Amino acid sequence: MHEDLSIAALPFMAGLLCGLVIFTFTMCWTLRDYEPQETAGDLFQAETAGDDEDDFREFIIKRLVESSAFRAKLVNGMALLHETHPKIYAQVMRK
Repeated sequence: MHEDLSIAALPFMAGLLCGLVIFTFTMCWTLRDYEPQETAGDLFQAETAGDDEDDFREFIIKRLVESSAFRAKLVNGMALLHETHPKIYAQVMRK
C-alpha cells in the first residue's frame, strides 16, 4: 500500500514542480517590463540637478581640458540629447 502511494505521488510532485517553474518564468518575464527605464537624458538631468553643482562643473571642466576623447564624447552626447530630449537640452544649456 505504501508503494502505491509513492507511485501516485510522483506525477503529482512532477506536475507541481513543472507548474512552479512555469509560474516563476512567467512572473520574471512579465515583471521585467515594469522596471523603470532610465534614459541618458534622465541621468544627465539628475546629475546636473544635484546639490554640488560647483563640484560637477569643476569635474566637467577638468575632464574637458585633460581628455580629447571626453570632449568628443561630450559633444556627441550633447548632440544626441538635443535630438532626443530638446527640453532637457535647453534646461542644461541654461545652467
